[in-house]
Amino acid sequence: MDDIDRKIIEIQKLQSEIDRRTRVEREAEALICQCRFSEAVKLLATLD
Repeated sequence: MDDIDRKIIEIQKLQSEIDRRTRVEREAEALICQCRFSEAVKLLATLD
């Protein structure tokens, strides 16, 4: 595997992580809108 292929794989992994974090943040935002703050905080803590 050459360097470009490794970089593509790394970018795909990074994009997957960004997508996961975005989903968590949107879910936390929805919980906050429902005044479910403690659940939102717990969910956001999974990002650390």
